[in-house]
Amino acid sequence: MKLELPISLLEEIQICQDHLEESIEHYRQSQKIINEEHRTILKFWMESAKRGQEENVTYLEEHDWHRYKQQDWIQDLEESDWS
Repeated sequence: MKLELPISLLEEIQICQDHLEESIEHYRQSQKIINEEHRTILKFWMESAKRGQEENVTYLEEHDWHRYKQQDWIQDLEESDWS
């Protein structure tokens, strides 16, 4: 059995297919951009966290907080000029 379709319908189907392919390509490009931005944000966040950790360690070392780990630092503070 032979099926006959009007040319206008075939043209309309082709136009719809072209739009669909364009939409799919646009989606892929958008996904690529989103993934790149996501990686950039994660990289920035990890670098910031690492810097913060390094700053905290430096602060503790500069202020000799490591000494209080082995002493009763509450008693030291009470006996100091703070009280």
